[in-house]
Amino acid sequence: MIEARRAARAASVPPLRYPPELPVSERRDELLAAIRDHQVVIGAGETGSG
Repeated sequence: MIEARRAARAASVPPLRYPPELPVSERRDELLAAIRDHQVVIGAGETGSG
């Protein structure tokens, strides 16, 4: 029962998308590397940066 709920919850999560028109998309690879390599990552950006 728990596995079925977990699978249903995972299936309902929308895919992450990085529209190319957002400034954050230019730094996508750097952001993913920081998240992979560090336990804590703090990101800051201006409104509308993605």
